[in-house]
Amino acid sequence: MSTDLTASAEGEATRAEVEPRLQSVEIAKTPISDDLTLDRNAIDAIMAKNQTKLVVLIGGSRAGKTSLLAVLFHKFLKGAVESVAFAGSESLPAFARMLAAISVQNRISRASMPRTTPSGDYFGVHLKLAHKNRLTDYIFIDISGEMYRDAGRHASFIPPLKFIRRADFVGLVLDGSKICNPAKRESEFQQLFAVTKRLVDTNTLQPSAEAAIVFTKIDTWDDDSVEPMAAHYSDKLVVSFPWRHIRRIDTAALPRNKEIDDTGLSALLATIIEAPAFCISSKGTRVGVSGLPTSWYARFGTE
Repeated sequence: MSTDLTASAEGEATRAEVEPRLQSVEIAKTPISDDLTLDRNAIDAIMAKNQTKLVVLIGGSRAGKTSLLAVLFHKFLKGAVESVAFAGSESLPAFARMLAAISVQNRISRASMPRTTPSGDYFGVHLKLAHKNRLTDYIFIDISGEMYRDAGRHASFIPPLKFIRRADFVGLVLDGSKICNPAKRESEFQQLFAVTKRLVDTNTLQPSAEAAIVFTKIDTWDDDSVEPMAAHYSDKLVVSFPWRHIRRIDTAALPRNKEIDDTGLSALLATIIEAPAFCISSKGTRVGVSGLPTSWYARFGTE
């Protein structure tokens, strides 16, 4: 499922090079998918060369998906997260733009994230992580909330999302700031439920993948009445689909109280790390990757 880490110095040297490389990146005021994230060909190349886990976050526009990735990366710049260490990335410019956009390095504001743009293709960011003396590559797919919204409304928008069948981990992301708003909570949930149902019904999202219901921005939950609603929505997502395994994770990537560390990121990372790696066979079924040649990972198209 992962390759041997022959020398711990490899990961350390990579981390030492990251800060100056990030500082040299020019942050342009353009969508993050423009030449900075990995396109389909780049993703295929990584997956064909290395045994890789594919992580997909599904959620509405501005739900906090990109912020989760940015802050997770920032935590690695400060050192190992639990027992997981950063060992490299093929998408440093994209992470640099994310960090600059949210001012996460100085934690001085809640600036808006650069938005993923609706398109017919998918893009991703890459992390190579060291865990238990092994290196594993992770591709995090970042798709605009508008694409997921449209897919929930009509099946004609599903084909560009067929890559989700390859996912080893799927995060169903709900915007916690909307869940605590009585005027917005139901539409936020119904949008995620609709796209999840559409993806499952079209065999695009396979419930055999490891999954988590991820609430973001829980630092906005000032009212005790919010938790029962979050539990209600979480339970409905759990019982409505035949998941192999699913859990709930509450997160606050950029908590308003600066004395509180990034809430829930370690739990999210641990769930992703523990997710078993799968591959799609020629018959379209999910199989474990143990013993399979790495060329199987090139089977990453949308067919």
